[in-house]
Formats: sequence, structure tokens, C-alpha cells
Amino acid sequence: MAALTEEKPLTGVRKRQQIATANKQMLVWVAIAAVVVSICAVLAWNFVQRIIYQAKVNNRIGETAKVLADNISAIDSLTTEVNKLSTNKNLNLPNLRLDDSTAFQVVLDALPTEDDRTALGASLQDRVLNLSGVSIEQLAVTTGGSGVVITGTDDAVGSSNRPTAQPITFNLGLRGDFISIQEAIKDIERTIRPIIITTISLQGTDDRLQATISATTFYVPRVNYVLGSEEVTP
Repeated sequence: MAALTEEKPLTGVRKRQQIATANKQMLVWVAIAAVVVSICAVLAWNFVQRIIYQAKVNNRIGETAKVLADNISAIDSLTTEVNKLSTNKNLNLPNLRLDDSTAFQVVLDALPTEDDRTALGASLQDRVLNLSGVSIEQLAVTTGGSGVVITGTDDAVGSSNRPTAQPITFNLGLRGDFISIQEAIKDIERTIRPIIITTISLQGTDDRLQATISATTFYVPRVNYVLGSEEVTP
């Protein structure tokens, strides 16, 4: 009968070796767990960012769809209002029309869509001020901080892409009797274009009067609506 051998107790050195091995294994597993957690955190954050970005894109798409829907729904009412202009008696009065202009042209003449200093000067000289018989000594038109002096004909041009009302100021030097000067001012006030007379200076006698007039009118640049694209940044 073989004798049972008892296990030898672990010496201090062997215990320390096993403890060191266990610690190394623990560190490895902890490191692996940390890497897995970090990867999961990065993937989760990336996923959250994608969700936020997609929500942002969907929001912009919804806004665009709403604008398009509103524009489509406004077509009928806009068409009705435009058709009403063609039957507006005030816009078809003979004294408001120029040659064969339509009612729509009268609206454009009242508030142009471009800087029309040349047309403004010609209109004042040929269609407004000549009715009263006054003598035009000077007509200076200013817009956008720059001016041009017009004598007879002019070639001043300008433009603006801003969709807000832009002022065009002009100064008149007129000579005539009191009645003709008075009629010239009335003719300016009767034009279909909005004109604000800011100052009037009179010198001379009733028979020979010199008037200096400063006034302001406006134009609204045309807005060009075009289809485009917008990049939504993350």
C-alpha cells in the first residue's frame, strides 16, 4: 500500500511569483476592458453626432418644404391680384400712361427696380418740368453717395443688388415767374413716382424768380430668385 504523499507547502518565493502572475493578468484584462470601453464610447459619441446632424438636415429640409408649400399656395392669390392691376382704372388713366405702356409698366415707373438716374433726369426735363414753361438751369442727381450733374442729357448709370429701397436725391435750379415756378412744383407733386421735396429756396421777384429745389425719390432693386443648394455643416 502506497503511502499518501502530502503536498508540499508553497514557499514564500513561489507565492510571490503566483501573485505577480495574477497581477499581470489582471492588468491585461483591465487594459483590454479600458480599450473596449473607449472604443464603445467613441462609437456611441459618433452615433449621437450622426443622429444630431441628421436631425439638423431634416429640420432644414422641413423648412425648405414649408417655404415651397407656402409659395405654391400663394400662386392663386398672387395671380388674382396681378390680374386686378390690368383692370385698375387709376393705372389706366391717360395722364398716367406713357405712349403704349400697360398698367404694369405704370407700377414699374412709379417705383423702378433699378438705379435709373438717366431716365429720371430725362423724365423730369421732357415730361414734367417742360409743362410749366420754366427754364431748367441745372439738374443734379445723386445716388449711393455719388452724384452726377446733368445738363440737357446725361449718361449717369448705377446699380444695386440690395433688396431695400434706395434713395435718389436730385437738385433743381429753375428760373421763371412765380406762376410757372408754382406750376412746376405742382407737376413734380403730381408725378406717379414718389418724390419728397425737402427744401425750396426762392430768390428774385415775381416776374423773374429763381428756385432751388432739393428732392428725393426711390427705387427698389429687383430680387432675383434662383434655386440653389446649402451645405449643412455638422
